[in-house]
Amino acid sequence: MGYTYSMKKVTVKPKSSKAKNRLANTMEGNPVCVIEQNTGGELFLASENRKYFFWVSTRTGINRFGEKSDAHWEVIE
Repeated sequence: MGYTYSMKKVTVKPKSSKAKNRLANTMEGNPVCVIEQNTGGELFLASENRKYFFWVSTRTGINRFGEKSDAHWEVIE
């Protein structure tokens, strides 16, 4: 007997040219990703086609080290 569970998905928006390239090529233009891990300040995401895995910071604001938000991706819930 199997069981089912829902995997949370998010949509990402590229902010850098590197991220735009990954979205167009490796992710095949699909911005929907599955959350593999949530640390509370970062998400480890897998593209729906399972060809690209990456960390995205969900922090906002500025601290003494500079900008806390992710330089390459924006997460759109």
